[in-house]
Amino acid sequence: MRSSQRKPIEQTYRIFIVSPNKEDPEKWVDAISGAPVSVDAATELDDADGFEFGLDDLFETEWEATRTPFVVADLEVTDVSAQVGEILEFSALLVNPDGEITAEFSRMVRVTGPVSLWLLTAMEISRADIERDGQPFADVMKAFVDFIGDRPVFMHHAAFEEPFLKKAAQAIQQEFHNPLHDTLQLAELTWPKLPRHSCTVLADHLGISNFMETSLDCAKLTLAVLLAAREDAFSGSNTFFRHHRNPKPDTA
Repeated sequence: MRSSQRKPIEQTYRIFIVSPNKEDPEKWVDAISGAPVSVDAATELDDADGFEFGLDDLFETEWEATRTPFVVADLEVTDVSAQVGEILEFSALLVNPDGEITAEFSRMVRVTGPVSLWLLTAMEISRADIERDGQPFADVMKAFVDFIGDRPVFMHHAAFEEPFLKKAAQAIQQEFHNPLHDTLQLAELTWPKLPRHSCTVLADHLGISNFMETSLDCAKLTLAVLLAAREDAFSGSNTFFRHHRNPKPDTA
């Protein structure tokens, strides 16, 4: 049901959001608490109990951000912790509201700390490549900030990437204030039956056969995920979320 068609709900109702259980699609869970609810409670709704809503409603802020030029970005980092890790590569795409890439940005940083063999292998580079092709961190970060401007930014697993961006901005005496949106959440709710929502799984699901785990390729995949989720959201085929007043506990 579209936003303009929503039916009002009394403020005294206890509201639940239910979504398919990834482990068992036949069961449903409260998407906030993770507590199981019965299928009957999740599916049997009437006007007195609740209303349906879709991905077009749930991610209204994200869709609004794509109605003006926006940025899709990806980082390659040397550690999972922003406190000790460095950004090895910045990649970003400038995209118009039609989903067309109008400019690309991709630069490697000459990091000073260790880089794992796994990361070097995934990026198909060597330490010698980093020393030869990498640029000083401050130069790359300033160029990245200039490229993205004040536009909204989409990233896959933005909650992981954001601390690195904030730390990097502080290192050049700036602050990262761009609106940041996460395509991981979009993917999880658009395709809830996928076993995982990693870049490789999503590339396979979207039929992208030439996907390489480079930073620029990950940015392009993130854009593909965003555009596919946006198309699904407005196709009317993915309205499965429901507000409900009183889901019954699953006693099975």
